[in-house]
Order: sequence, then C-alpha cells, then structure tokens
Amino acid sequence: MRRILLVLAAALLAAPSQAGELATLPDLKADAGAAAAVERDLLCHGPATLLVKGNPMLGGDLVRRGASRVERLSGAPLLVVEAESALYAHLRASRQVAALHRLSPAAPRGVPDGLRAKAERPGGVAVIATLAVALPAETDEPARRAAIAAVRGPLLAALAPHAPGNVKTFDVSPLVAMTVDARGLDALIASTAVCAVGEDAVNRPLGLP
Repeated sequence: MRRILLVLAAALLAAPSQAGELATLPDLKADAGAAAAVERDLLCHGPATLLVKGNPMLGGDLVRRGASRVERLSGAPLLVVEAESALYAHLRASRQVAALHRLSPAAPRGVPDGLRAKAERPGGVAVIATLAVALPAETDEPARRAAIAAVRGPLLAALAPHAPGNVKTFDVSPLVAMTVDARGLDALIASTAVCAVGEDAVNRPLGLP
C-alpha cells in the first residue's frame, strides 16, 4: 500500500497535464466537510497517509512531532506523511502548509446487516453509537468527561429533529445509546462525530425480536 500511494502521488505530478488531477482531491485546509470526515477516520481507525504541499523544511518539524513516516517527493514541494489526529490538526493549522490532501482510502461507512429494516419498523430500533473522540488518559476522569461531552452534546443536538428516544449517555465511555427510526439511523451513521453504530440488544423496544 505504501508503494502504491507514493506512485500515485508521483503520477499526479509527472506532467503539467496531470496537475489538475491533484485538484480533484479535496484540500483539507479549505474543505471543512472533508476535513471533518478525515478527522473522524483518524480518531476511529488510526493514521492516514496525507499529501502535504508547503515549505520543504516542514519535514524535520513533523518528525520531531512524532510522524511515523515523512517522505519528500523529488522535484516538488510535497511531502507524503503518515499522520494521526494530533499531527493532522497541526498540519491543518500550520501556515507552512499551502494545501493538504488525503491519499489513503477512507474507511468504509455503512449500515450493519439488518439494522435498517429494524429501524423502519414501528418503534424504531435501539442502537449504541461509539463516539469519535480523542480520549485523555483513563486516570484523568474530569478531562475524559469533558472530551466526551464536547462531542456528544452537538451530536444529540443535530439528531434532535429526528426525535431519538430512550437516550442514555455514559460519562467516561465514548458511547451513547438511543432508539431511532430510519431517518435517525441515517443521520447517526453519517455524522462525523460517530465511529460506529450497532444494535443495542439490551435496550431494544419491548415486543420486537
């Protein structure tokens, strides 16, 4: 995979006629929606491979900040960087970075088998969602509570139009349980605040299998 990504980056710059292909990749410094989706994937699934356009001297700084891989593409002010969430946030904020693109594929998103059919039934389906949140150390409980609440609050506000029921929150675990209909399920799965959604068998509506 590493070699494929490097070849892809080099191919995008091989000829002036291909320069436009680079523009088809969302610039994560300018596209807030794409940037939020990448942030979610980093929190949920770990590091991603990014193409960084900017100051060639940036590579040394990224290594000092803990980047697991930094490779400079010959003949261009571009770096291929393996970045986790904190480093990604630094790259987005850095004035030394002119543009930022994701090379590695996005993590797949979808509805677990059978969950949509259950959500379409009267009464909906009980689900439990894992939040996309960078958690402090387990020993720092106040910080964990605050980090979880900062993600959970806006998520529940965004879901309010879909009237989720039986909402249950967890102070020090990045989870939230609720009952949703099909529209609510779609909104939950699409949210950049959510890593994964599964059926909550413990709290399913009474009378439903």
